[in-house]
Amino acid sequence: MSSPTSAQRHLDAPVQTMTVAFMQDDASFIGAQASPFVTVDKRSNYYYTYPQGTWNRREMKIRGSGEESAGSGWTQSSDTYSCERYAIHHDEDWADKANADAAFNVDQDASEWLANQCRIQADYLWQAAAFQPAVWTTDYDGVSSGPSTSEILQWDSASSDPQTDVMTLQAAIHALIGRYANTLVVGADVHTQIVTHPIVRAAIQYTSKTFVGNMTNAELAAFFGVQKYLVAGGIYNSAVEGQTASMGYLCNAKDLWLGYVNPNPGLKKMSASYTFAYNGPEGVGSDGVVVRSFDIDERTCTRFEAEMFVDVKVISVDAAAFVDDCVA
Repeated sequence: MSSPTSAQRHLDAPVQTMTVAFMQDDASFIGAQASPFVTVDKRSNYYYTYPQGTWNRREMKIRGSGEESAGSGWTQSSDTYSCERYAIHHDEDWADKANADAAFNVDQDASEWLANQCRIQADYLWQAAAFQPAVWTTDYDGVSSGPSTSEILQWDSASSDPQTDVMTLQAAIHALIGRYANTLVVGADVHTQIVTHPIVRAAIQYTSKTFVGNMTNAELAAFFGVQKYLVAGGIYNSAVEGQTASMGYLCNAKDLWLGYVNPNPGLKKMSASYTFAYNGPEGVGSDGVVVRSFDIDERTCTRFEAEMFVDVKVISVDAAAFVDDCVA
């Protein structure tokens, strides 16, 4: 063996200019776009509602000469919210932090990890409340053949028609609330079938400025007649720490949700759902989230902590539609 050897001339050390982290695209998280934030200064309270039936009755009557006009009115009701307090922290030992290689920005790593935890939790809460069957008045199932009442032909079937199906859902929603839905949320598998569906491709090929295989969400929104087309692409690991990762979508990849989402919550404003966000503690933002760091002297570490004070609340079960198993 020649001398000196390769091992004597080079000692392996970590590369300081690159690392690998599985950071998700922010656009994959859709909960906040499907359920706008309503900032509140109390963790729980009630809010007033104008019942749909009493507000929309046809009450005007013919008025005879010298007679009084018909008298009527409306009732008011209320509902409640309660913001749960969700929290997570990560501790960094001071000595370990000081000994870290140059490739690691410990403070930034902790902040980004906590932010990702908040995004995952927000989408999880929205899907648990809204992206489910048996929640909305308009509740459909996808079937492989012979659809009947409250069923559609699954969109991976050759004779399916996604545009007509969405128009049917739109008509059902409009008949209940007097508005058309403006937001379409699709699972990842549903999105795949949409962008490869011959009806969709045939329609968009004449209007798309890009290759039809790279059609944008804005183009798909226009095709379906909504303002927002969102792909629920957020993922998470359902396994406990130390176990083999079990990755999956936060929202069922085969399902679809269509709803009216009010972009400007306020007085007498209806929406399919709202996310109540408590802003009481110092530093909490309009989304109910606060991220802080502080030293724990007796443990010689810095704690990085995030809290969320939110309640994802279905506001009107008539303002959205859900399709379970939109694709097989």
